[in-house]
Amino acid sequence: MNEWNPELNVGVASIDKQHEIIFDLISDLGKAIEEGKDRRRIEKLLDVVENFVYRHFHAEEELLKQHADRIPHTLEHYNLMREFNIYRFNLRYKKQEKIPLHTFVHDWFVNHIKTQDIPTFQDSAKKQSPHTSPPPEEKPDRRRDKRIPQGRITDDDIRAQCYNYFNLKKSTATVVDIASSGLRISSIAQHNLGDLVNIKCRIGTNFKLDEKLRVVDVSGTEYGLEFMSISDEAKSFLTNLYGAIGKYSRS
Repeated sequence: MNEWNPELNVGVASIDKQHEIIFDLISDLGKAIEEGKDRRRIEKLLDVVENFVYRHFHAEEELLKQHADRIPHTLEHYNLMREFNIYRFNLRYKKQEKIPLHTFVHDWFVNHIKTQDIPTFQDSAKKQSPHTSPPPEEKPDRRRDKRIPQGRITDDDIRAQCYNYFNLKKSTATVVDIASSGLRISSIAQHNLGDLVNIKCRIGTNFKLDEKLRVVDVSGTEYGLEFMSISDEAKSFLTNLYGAIGKYSRS
């Protein structure tokens, strides 16, 4: 019902991936509402959706900086966030009959992709001069996906504070290793595949990580987590970290 449809692709890989993640988040929210879950859990999931969508809209606006319709597109984003908050208010205080989630998704998000994103990004692609040489293809840095054991970064254990949005439980964990795509943690607290978890930890002496991740692997008391949407600060830190991976490697 709320599954991602490839026909909604706009042709920009990063934006399409973010759209797909938003569908997953809304699906999680829909299941929680349909199953009559605790209000606190639904509020937390609404927070996750709102925060991710806000970052997504910012990413779109950055890509459309030179487009003639940049301002109308940005104003449409403001309007979408307003509609989301109205829906959230009505859901919280039951001011009106609850709108089925799949109807809200279609009106609020799918319609935006079809009527705004796809035409705008396709128009942007057409206006790129065919005579202009494409930018050189970035060579993949194979180091970027390497994991760095925490012991190579600091002599102390990297202790993390965890908050699971699905069971609403706080816990602690040890960060076993770090990658640009996510983390691996060790914890006696139980997490399940697909759970959304907020991780807060200090890496080294100068950086504090505070990100939302999804559990994608479970092995005993170890959990693999994938970033849902990484902040610019964390992205910059990890880029610098992987650029200097040689200083942590043992020969």
